[in-house]
Amino acid sequence: MTNDTRHCVLSCACRTRKRPPSRRVAMMSGRPLEPWDELQMDILKIDTPSQTGNNYVLLVVDRASKFPFGFPLKTKQAVGVARVAVELCLTYGVPKTVRCDGGPEFGAEVVKHLCRWLRANIVFGATDHPRGQGAVERLGGWLQELLAELCRSWPDRWDEYVSPAMWIKRTLPDTSLPSNMTPFELLFGRKPRTSLDSLVPLTDEMDQERGLDNFVERRKQNLREVRLALEKRQELRVAARAKANASIERSSAGVGVMKDSLVLVRESESSRHRDHRGRKLQHDLYTGPWKVTGIIQPGLSVEVMMHGRSVAEGYLRPM
Repeated sequence: MTNDTRHCVLSCACRTRKRPPSRRVAMMSGRPLEPWDELQMDILKIDTPSQTGNNYVLLVVDRASKFPFGFPLKTKQAVGVARVAVELCLTYGVPKTVRCDGGPEFGAEVVKHLCRWLRANIVFGATDHPRGQGAVERLGGWLQELLAELCRSWPDRWDEYVSPAMWIKRTLPDTSLPSNMTPFELLFGRKPRTSLDSLVPLTDEMDQERGLDNFVERRKQNLREVRLALEKRQELRVAARAKANASIERSSAGVGVMKDSLVLVRESESSRHRDHRGRKLQHDLYTGPWKVTGIIQPGLSVEVMMHGRSVAEGYLRPM
């Protein structure tokens, strides 16, 4: 039965029409080296309305320190997003960059005008590539699981547990931070103080000298150590990416494509909706042939005479 199932799947007509998968070049996004360089924002919808009428949670994450924020909202209108952004800037300062998806609540003119007024760059991620805002996307999944456990007996009071959930996340050690630090420690330069510290004092603070001047010196030393650790980790990631790319055989469809050659382009759901070509089919739909007008990156991206689009190699099929 196993062999029959495998033969049925491999001989399926829709599968044979699809392009065989090819290994992709390892990509790596730049990691900010200082807190508050980049904020990632997203809106999480909660299926159960709360007693106060909240249906959404605006999530904000500092990408360098992974320090999270959560703000329950009744609607996801741009005015509420702008109000929260002003509150954050008045409390923690203005970030250099704000990254979010292309939703109407972030692309509204009131949010763009606020970013221009604050001299902060706003960057919109691709709709079909949520990993561009990976930190805030992972936070949304984690928050949903935690609220489901905390509010099992009273699901209509979930908005009361958003702040405790954010505190849990801020004080949990993060493996992606140097020395498994907590987001709180990386942002504020000290370990979070809780009610348990009165019973069990922190061992690393028992022998330290007290006073504001000593705290400032320790803070500077911690920031220097964190910056060196981040730079070293970035160098290791660059070396790992170069090693992975060197092992990839450049046999993808985009390697043999030359200028003025003809190719077929696989249509995505967003492009078909934009060009008013109807609903998405259950299988891949290739259109063309289209003429290649330029090579942007050999083997990775070309430009075709099709609304001036730049097409990645994964969407090409040579004639």
